[in-house]
Amino acid sequence: MSRYFITGGGTGGHIYPAIAVAEALKDEEIFYVGNPKNLEYDIVAQKGFKFLGVNVHGMPRKLSFDLFKWGIQLLLAILKSCYYIKKYKPDAVGQELLDQIIEAGLYAASGKGQQAAIIIQVTKKELRDKIVEMNAEIGGWDKGFDPFYGAPAMLIVLGRKDWPTHVYDGSLVMGNMMLAAHELGLGSCWIHRAKEEFETEWGKELLKSLGIEGEYEGIGHCALGYIDGEYPAEPARKENRVYYVK
Repeated sequence: MSRYFITGGGTGGHIYPAIAVAEALKDEEIFYVGNPKNLEYDIVAQKGFKFLGVNVHGMPRKLSFDLFKWGIQLLLAILKSCYYIKKYKPDAVGQELLDQIIEAGLYAASGKGQQAAIIIQVTKKELRDKIVEMNAEIGGWDKGFDPFYGAPAMLIVLGRKDWPTHVYDGSLVMGNMMLAAHELGLGSCWIHRAKEEFETEWGKELLKSLGIEGEYEGIGHCALGYIDGEYPAEPARKENRVYYVK
């Protein structure tokens, strides 16, 4: 699924052709950019498309102070539109990068070298959104909250329940993948509640649909994507956490 930003406002002659384009792309994700105080807001709301507001209006026809103010408003609207594009662009993580991150996870140390952890890659938007919805419900958040912070890809790590070190093995896989993601210039975040997800009938059926047999426990989701903004500052390391016996 692709994302499209469409705009056109002020009068029906501009709005309805833009709406027609949006409806022709009904199977894609559509964002309509316009002035929330103008006619387009009501029309777009009735059609059910996502609306992103900018403060802009028609250009004054005479040289005046209003023309100067319009220029400033236009510049701000352009900057805000650029922000929307940056904020909402999917920036799908390429398969080549995902493969490198997965490989790092597969080389994680494991109890007796048994490699009891498995990885499920999810980049299909419909499944990604379903997992987000379920995760938010388990976490007790309001409907619509995204505990994955908009990350377009996730690598889910599960451990074979009959192996005593499966939680530790899966955690090492998660750590390796997060380190690899950082090295490749991607943002990553360990998202919990995989255990609860795969204890549900839905989770068990998902494993069956992938041909995964046996009992597995969800360890964590490695959410992956391109960072929106500056890389977070590292918190200071706490003192007195290391003890020496020499």
